[in-house]
Amino acid sequence: MCVLFFLLNPNPSENGYKLILANNRDEYYTRPTKIADFWDNEPNIISGLDMEPGKEGGTWLGMTKTGRIGVLLNILQPVGQTNVEKKGRGFLVTDFLKSTKNPPEYLGDIFKEGDAYNSFNLVTIEINSTAPDATIGHYTNFSSEVPIFLTPGEHAFGNSRPQTPWKKIVVGSHKFTQVISKHKTCDSMNELIEDLIGILSDETTMLPDPQLESQTDGRGEEFSKKLSALKVIIPGIKYGTRTNTIIIVDSHNKATYVERTMKEPIDVNNPEWITTQHVFQII
Repeated sequence: MCVLFFLLNPNPSENGYKLILANNRDEYYTRPTKIADFWDNEPNIISGLDMEPGKEGGTWLGMTKTGRIGVLLNILQPVGQTNVEKKGRGFLVTDFLKSTKNPPEYLGDIFKEGDAYNSFNLVTIEINSTAPDATIGHYTNFSSEVPIFLTPGEHAFGNSRPQTPWKKIVVGSHKFTQVISKHKTCDSMNELIEDLIGILSDETTMLPDPQLESQTDGRGEEFSKKLSALKVIIPGIKYGTRTNTIIIVDSHNKATYVERTMKEPIDVNNPEWITTQHVFQII
């Protein structure tokens, strides 16, 4: 499971932000993952990489030096409704980052084969889009809805359809708004990053949540309770929030890509966190 909050402002002030993005990746602690870096075979693309045998090279979030961003958030399905035979979803982002297709074309192609995957939200962002109506794209295969394109501004996504968000997405979105309102210029970028990681690290549980609980049917109340926090910790099944990613783009298209992730092998009871930062110019 994951959370995503972001602000896209195509026309920021001289010292303002074009993009502020915060993301959590929730995953099993035993799933091997490569720390975010530029790819060896595609040096203009940066992301963490799934190294699970058979799914190597997939990712949940990544960015190109041309300002293209893709984010995947799985939609949680009740017990028994996930089909392990379906295609891996991580390549939806990988393929988008490598693609020369524009978002409407790419999402349109995914729409045609949506049934081949278990449920997901796929979000695309184009910092340098020449098509203002397609700067932010969203497609979910949970229903028969076609891909949609959103106006710049603040947006939030989680592990349900955006129309029926979990409580932590609503609460997290409000916290995100408060934080970015405090840090309107790049003079306080370090403090902005710290505050965003603070949101992503909030362990407050938020039950009751009828929408979340309807999706966790069959997994028990304790699982639902732990999943209701922005930072998920479920030691019993070695699962939880293991990576925070912050992406900042300033008014001059300078990108700062920060990843805070658990060092492998992960000690469930005392995880060690590693922070990496990459700064580059969007071209």
